[in-house]
Amino acid sequence: MTGGLLGRAGRRVIGDPRLWAIALAGFLASGGIVILALPIVVLPSVVGVSRFIGPNAVTAAGPSPRFVGLVVTTIVVVGVWILVGTVISVAAERALVRAVVARPSDGRRDPGLAALSAIRLISLVPFGLAIALGATRLGQVGYEELILPSDSNAPFVIRVLLAAPEVVALLVLGWLISELLGSVSIRRAMAEDRGTIGSVTGALRWTARHPIRALEVLGATGLAGVLVVAPASVAAVVAWSAARSALLGGASPLVTALAVALFVAVWGGALALAGLVAAWRSAAWSLAVMGDHRVGGLVPGSGGTL
Repeated sequence: MTGGLLGRAGRRVIGDPRLWAIALAGFLASGGIVILALPIVVLPSVVGVSRFIGPNAVTAAGPSPRFVGLVVTTIVVVGVWILVGTVISVAAERALVRAVVARPSDGRRDPGLAALSAIRLISLVPFGLAIALGATRLGQVGYEELILPSDSNAPFVIRVLLAAPEVVALLVLGWLISELLGSVSIRRAMAEDRGTIGSVTGALRWTARHPIRALEVLGATGLAGVLVVAPASVAAVVAWSAARSALLGGASPLVTALAVALFVAVWGGALALAGLVAAWRSAAWSLAVMGDHRVGGLVPGSGGTL
């Protein structure tokens, strides 16, 4: 059942690059920009971060006013980013659902953007809990790596993650649960015109009735995202390294132009692939949860319902 559903979702989006662009906007707004921007962003070193924070950030009298200001500013910036990113990603998701699934003409209107954004924020609670539970362990490992690095040649973030694999697993599990809950809740809200809490509880009931279908769609779309975006990102990193070496190493104008053109082509390809996979993921969830009224009824539940 799910294989055919995934195939129909692919056929819906493969020939419509406009859906790729919409899905890419939602993907970038929901945090994908961090992944795709890594090739061209130079992350600060531990020493640089320490200098920025200041040696007297925390004293015997407590945190310094400057450190408190940095913490408050960081919280505000992250909070605004989450809110704005959520609204943009939900707007893209709603547009994709409308483009893929033709609902019957029953006079009902889709929930507003504010209601759908609230649903998405509620669905992030499992991921937030995973972050809260793993923060202490990551802080401990990070402190140990700062004072006694286990491998000075490996990046600080990689060392911390490798030293706490249980936290990484917890974060991945929390993200998957939030992804499942958010994807189903938004579509139940659009299909049944329910309120925020009713849509979330409806999503839980739908998942309980269709656990196999839910896990298959979640696993297939998540695995496809990793298999497509990760190699594309690695290729972009390699292409950017070559372009950067050409720009800073005094290469000939022709070699420099070719290196930069290669990077632009590779990075643009990574963006296009990310948009295609995101559009396919959205279409698959829409067909699985809301059904396909264009072909006469809901997607069959055989093999996916308990």
